[in-house]
Amino acid sequence: MSNNETVVDELVKAYYPFMAFKTDTGDVYFDLLLLSEAEKTQTASFDVSEAVAELVESHDDERDTNILRCKSMISSPGLETIQISGLVNDQRIPPFLKRAKKVESSQPALFKPQLTQKRFKSIKEKISIKEEERQALLEEIKQAREDIQAFIKKVEEENKEKLESYIDESSKRLDEQEKENNKVLKEAENGLVKSCKELNKAYDPRANELTEELEYVQNSQKELEGGNWETRRRRLENELKTRQLSRQLENLEKERARELMMLEETAEKTKEELRAHFVEEEAKEKHIADKLEENAKSSLEKIKEISNLLGNLEERVYSEQEYLARLLELKYKEGDHIRVPFYIHKSDNVYGCHTPQSIENTGGVKRTLKLMLAENLKQKILQHIKPETESISELMEKLVTELSDESKLGKEYKNKLEEENLLVSRGMLDKIEVGLYKLFEWEWINEKDYMIAQRCLVEKMDNLNGGNLFQRKPDPITETLPQQEIPV
Repeated sequence: MSNNETVVDELVKAYYPFMAFKTDTGDVYFDLLLLSEAEKTQTASFDVSEAVAELVESHDDERDTNILRCKSMISSPGLETIQISGLVNDQRIPPFLKRAKKVESSQPALFKPQLTQKRFKSIKEKISIKEEERQALLEEIKQAREDIQAFIKKVEEENKEKLESYIDESSKRLDEQEKENNKVLKEAENGLVKSCKELNKAYDPRANELTEELEYVQNSQKELEGGNWETRRRRLENELKTRQLSRQLENLEKERARELMMLEETAEKTKEELRAHFVEEEAKEKHIADKLEENAKSSLEKIKEISNLLGNLEERVYSEQEYLARLLELKYKEGDHIRVPFYIHKSDNVYGCHTPQSIENTGGVKRTLKLMLAENLKQKILQHIKPETESISELMEKLVTELSDESKLGKEYKNKLEEENLLVSRGMLDKIEVGLYKLFEWEWINEKDYMIAQRCLVEKMDNLNGGNLFQRKPDPITETLPQQEIPV
């Protein structure tokens, strides 16, 4: 009861039914009332072969563009969502259900399973269609990978042939260049020899003339003997003449040597220019060859990357197909029936439920204070219990909302209400009365709350006997006091 005279009219212990299947990769759970629906996101089907075919059939000048297009299609395929009716996909529920008790499917239950064998077969037929789509997509991906691998080998061979062909052509060009250089060098050497001969031919007459004149003067100097003045004068003149001729001859040879050196330097410069030009051409050819090899390697790596992307896509689609295939292997008769108990109550035509709870025994000053300050039984209890799992609570609350409608579940509930309502069972009311007394004895509720609850029980018992023995009258004392809700 509460301040506005809210009284629980119905209290039913119900069981939420599930079906569990054991598989090699873990348990699979189905909601037998079909209030659950799992959404599975998977890769949308697309024409993989077309994306790969454009690349495989493309020419060199189109290859980079087709690589980018193919990579984009394979790395970012579309997604689609499939709904599987009844499948429990909430990861918070299975750990709780693993602790649930297995029951025989023949045991009576408040709610008949909506997921019948026929409905289960229908669900599997829909799954089978999606599984076949996965299988077809897998086959396309496998074929595409084979095509890409064959294309990689083809490109490798083409790149090898192109590089070898270029290197051969490059070697020929360098050989021709070297032959031309050697020819020019030979001509330069011959020209140097010729120029040296011409130079010597130009210098030799004058050098010979000076040499002969110098020898003549030197020989005359030997014939001059004696110490008279005339002899000394002539000897002095000869000595001066000898030095003069020697300087002239020396200068002439220096001039010859200078011109010869200039000719040799010119020839050497020509050789160096030819060598530098050859080295430059050789470097250019090598740079082009390296660039060809680098571009070929880069293009090949991009194609191999597409192969890797296809491998990743294949693994993902295989995982999707394997998941659906495992569901198809499930057999309805092999499933274990699991029922989770909870309570349905009704007050003033409003349905509610008490879902599975777990007890918290944690202590501490804060919890002790909360218990001391709790105003009623409900607040005290809430300090010690918490919902077992929000997912289970949400599912059961969803079921309760169905009871208010003219749904199949609502009709089932109303048909069995008379025999399932705990508040119309004398034995259950006796248990509630004993429990109330224990709560009063343990000081969970005070005397006023206890009396109010007792009056409510007496009314329920009187109703069981026809409702003639107890006529409730206002109590001038208790009715003027604030009343608090006493949960049943």
